[in-house]
Order: sequence, then C-alpha cells, then structure tokens
Amino acid sequence: MSVLLIQCIHMFLLLISFSSNTFSVPLEQIGHQQNSELVPQGLYNASDMVEVLTVNNFNRKIYGSNRSWLVEFYNTWCGHCQRYAPTYKAVANYFKNCKDIFIVAAVDCSNDINQQLCRNFEIMGYPTLRYFHENYVEGPGNLGLNVLRDGAENVDGNIKIVLNTLQLEQKNNRAKMLPYLHAYEHSDISKIFDKAKQEVQFAFLVLEDDDTMLGIEAALTFHKVPNIFITYSQKSNNVLARSLNFNEFPSLIIIRGGATKPVVEESFQKIHNVKEYIINFLKRKDINVDTYLSYNEKDLKNVQDNNKTKTLIEQDIIKKVKAMGDVVFQMDLETTLRFLLGREVSRNKVIEGEKLLALRDLLKVLTKYFPLSKKGILFLNDLSSKLTNTDSIRGAEISVLIKNSEREGQLIWSSPKQWLGCKGSTAGHRGYPCGVWTMFHYLTVNAADYNKGRRQVNPKEILMAMHGYIKNFFGCAECSQHFQKMAAERKIEQVSSLNESVLWLWKAHNEVNERLAGDLTEDPAYPKRQFPTVERCPPCRYNNGSWNENEVEKYIKHMYSSINIRYMSSDTKILHMGLEDSSYNSSRVLDSIDSSMLLILYFSSFLLLIILVRMFLKRGYRKKPYVHDLLGKV
Repeated sequence: MSVLLIQCIHMFLLLISFSSNTFSVPLEQIGHQQNSELVPQGLYNASDMVEVLTVNNFNRKIYGSNRSWLVEFYNTWCGHCQRYAPTYKAVANYFKNCKDIFIVAAVDCSNDINQQLCRNFEIMGYPTLRYFHENYVEGPGNLGLNVLRDGAENVDGNIKIVLNTLQLEQKNNRAKMLPYLHAYEHSDISKIFDKAKQEVQFAFLVLEDDDTMLGIEAALTFHKVPNIFITYSQKSNNVLARSLNFNEFPSLIIIRGGATKPVVEESFQKIHNVKEYIINFLKRKDINVDTYLSYNEKDLKNVQDNNKTKTLIEQDIIKKVKAMGDVVFQMDLETTLRFLLGREVSRNKVIEGEKLLALRDLLKVLTKYFPLSKKGILFLNDLSSKLTNTDSIRGAEISVLIKNSEREGQLIWSSPKQWLGCKGSTAGHRGYPCGVWTMFHYLTVNAADYNKGRRQVNPKEILMAMHGYIKNFFGCAECSQHFQKMAAERKIEQVSSLNESVLWLWKAHNEVNERLAGDLTEDPAYPKRQFPTVERCPPCRYNNGSWNENEVEKYIKHMYSSINIRYMSSDTKILHMGLEDSSYNSSRVLDSIDSSMLLILYFSSFLLLIILVRMFLKRGYRKKPYVHDLLGKV
C-alpha cells in the first residue's frame, strides 16, 4: 500500500510539473534542423538536364536572352506533375546538347520564394508549359507562349510538341540561332545547301520514316560543329527517295558542296544509328566531335552523391517516425494550413464569387476546430472578418498576411514550417497532399467530438468546406477533378450526421489509396494500403476481411483526436499562451493542447491521493514518519 501511495504522489507531482513546463521534443533527435524553413527540393536537379529557375534568377535568365526557353511551371506535390517529370526529363535530355541556344527549365511553384512569380504568370494549373523566344521582353501581357500538350504523355509525343513550337517560331522569323528544323521537301539534292551557311562543306541528309525524328535530333546534337549542315526528308517525299534510288529507312546521304552542283560523297541504307555514322565521318575528317557535345560528368556525379546522402537521412527519419505509430503531429497540421493559405489560396490573382464563398466556409471551420494558439485563432478570425466584409480580395494580400504571421514575436505558429509525419522519402512524395488528408480527418473527428449531443449542427460542414477548397483552390487540377467526381458518386450531399462524415472521408481516402496503389506517385516508403492496416487495428476487420465500421470509427476518432496530437518540436508555451491583453474570447472547448483533459487528470489524481491517504490513516499509519514526509512534499 505504501508503494502505491508513493507512486500516486509521484504522478501527482509530475502533473503539476507538466502544467507549468513544455514537453516538446527537439527535431534534432530525428535528423531535422529545428526552426529551419520549409524549402522543397523540387522534382529536378542538374543531373536531369533541366535548369532550375527561381524568382532570384528568372528575369535575368529569360528577358533579353540570346537563347529561347521552354519553362515548366509545376508543383512538387502535384501527382500529375510527378507523373510528367520523367517525360519532361526525357525532353530535356533530348535537347541536352543545345543549351547554348535552347534551354529546358522549370519553376517550382510550391516553393515559397516563387509564389509571386507564379502568380504574375497566372499559373492556375500544373504542370503549365510556357515558351519564351529569344530576346524576350518583360511586360504586363508578356506571359510566354502556352505550349499545349493536348493530353500527350509519352516522350516522343512531347518532343514533337516542342519541335512543332520551334518550327512555328522559325516560320515567324524567330529562333534563327537554332539549326534549320524543317524537312527538305525538294525532289532532288540540287537545293540541299539553300538553307545552309555559305562556309558549309558537307550536308547530311537523313531519309527517315514519317513518325521518327532522327534528322532533327542529329541537327540539334551537332549544331556546334562548323562547316556542316544536317537536314532530313521523310518517307512521304517518295520522289526524292526514288531519285536517289533509296528504298530503305533510315538512310544517310553525305553530300559535298562546292563551286559546281552538289555531289554525293557517301551513302548508307538502313542504318542503325544516324549519329554514329555522322561521328565516324567527322572523325575521318579530323574533327574532334567530343569538344562540340555538352555533357558534364563531374556535375552529374556530385548531384548523385548529394542525393545518396540525403536519401540515407530521409530513411532514418522515416524509420523513427513510423515507430511512433498512427499519430498526428502538430507540426504537420500547422505546415498544411500555412501552405494552404500562403501558397494555394494566395496564388489566385483575385478571389471572388464562388471562390470567395468557398474560402469563407473553410475559414469558418478552421476557426472552430483547428488546433492553433489563442493568437492563431484570433488571426483566423480577423482574416475571416476581412473576407466577410468584401466582395473580392487579392491573393497577394493573403500572402502578405501569412508572411507577416511568421514574423518573430507573433506567437501564431508553434512549429517550424516542415513536414514530419507527412515527410516523404524523396522530393515530391507525400508532403502537402498527406497534410490535407490529415487536416480534414482531424477536422471531421473534432467537429463530431465538439458537437456531440448538440442539435442543429450541419453534419456536412467539414466535408463541404473540403469540397469547396479542392474544387476552387487545390493546385493539382487532375486531383481536383477526381475528388469532385468521387464526391458526386459517393453522394457527399446525403451525409446526415457528424459520425457519418468521419466515415465518409475514411472511405473516400481509401478509394484514392486503392486507385493510386502502384502509381508512379506512390512513395515506396509509404505504399498505398487500405487504412487502418490489420497490424495496427486487428478489430477493424471481421474474419472474412470485411470492415467492422464501428471499430474503424473508434480507431479513427482516437487517431485524429486532439489528445493524440504529438508536439515534437512544437513550442507548447505558445499553444498555452492566453490573450490577457486582448478582448478576444474563445468559446471553443477543443483548445490547441487539450487543457480540459489536463484539468481532469489533475483533479482525478488529487482525489485519488486523498482517498489513499484516508485509507492509510484508517489502517493505523498515522504515526509512520515517511507518511508525514510525503504529505509535507505535497
């Protein structure tokens, strides 16, 4: 009995300590740098032949350049962008020897520093391709030429789209620094040097099938080599093929220029590698071709070594976070909200009409249920009031408000702007999409908890706020369309209770997991499985494998409840801080660090202590000296 009393008093003293101290765990313990800024790595680096543009170098690189630029505006977390990235890398690799005349580049609109840049160029969907011709001039309406992919996803299709754009530029008397990209359409070789420079000695004519691009690729690859001209003719120009007695494709004809008419120097039918034949010919002419080809092996190795180191660090973080089980991190929730308002919402030039209504509804539920500090809730209230009293607002205004909220001393955010539970194993995996699911699961669960027993509560308030946000603001257009279609098929409008809204979102999330399982966007460290897993929640499934929805509901409500939040690297002093100097009065029960639960534990332990002391006294322990010592400590 004495041991039990000592343990009880010890627990009581710990609770007193907990109420006056912060129990945050520094991020250094899991491999992060505390208070560092969230800077996305992006989907591209030097090894991909894609030049990375940011707000710091965009104007300097693009405007007045003697080169032309193809720029992809993308979002790191956007599933469509992730699927397109390998194709875009292949496009960049196709043009890798043309960096002196044509650059394939990309801007990551999910990076905070590029927010205003993407807003200025009116990027409303990802990925967006824009072409900027040489000597491009900055101006209000100069947003680049939209390069429409028309659903083309394969590499060859995208290369053709880019080449068509460049060919059109040459027709418009631009892109003169590029080699001539149009097909040779004459019936014989007499005019082969018409588009060549005067000093050219040899012309290479590639005869190829209509659906290949061997000639253009060769022209781009060897454009730096002096005194040669490369062009091509397609199979459809059968008159030329017959005049040369060629009927095998691809073929290569090398033609020597001079004072008289062009003469065939060499010819090869049905060759396997056009570039190889050109290289061999040039070497026989004592031309060192390698000096004219662009490829930096050293840069590639440095990038690969850095990526390997980063991967090892990420794997260690994932291992430690996974060991904590199904929990929610305050840092993920706060990062999601900052991303949502500071990047997604604010990328719109003007927010009005349906978008404004959707944002008002979202802020309403965030103010009621999101776990922020008192000053954070006041901040959301002020923003909500600002939207209520206007017919429109500029995205840049919201961006400024979010940036100001990050200033030191504002006491709005308790966590560094980083991903923790939602951190992916590589750039582009998890992150914001994971954060959005986490946040709305949290909101549905805590709305159900907060409104338990209340009547006249809208059971769809969280789901409809989520639907409005994804429809009007979610950057991944493809993802938004999928969600809207799923919402209609799953009859989101017919949800009739708060508990049903919890399960509706769970089912919707599992449907997305099933659709994306094995997809290119799937993080190998976090495969898309049906949630909750059997390992984490055995009672959630019947013996036949079907769901036990009662147990699922219990599990989800526990996982996403306020008492299950983890505050690793969150400053709980900020979350506890009151507003003594403010007239703001919150009527919310679900404060950011569940103080109500702490109060219950505090008094429960105190009552248990009194009961045990009375039991001791009744049993004749009054004269025991250690009892008096313990009571003295209390």
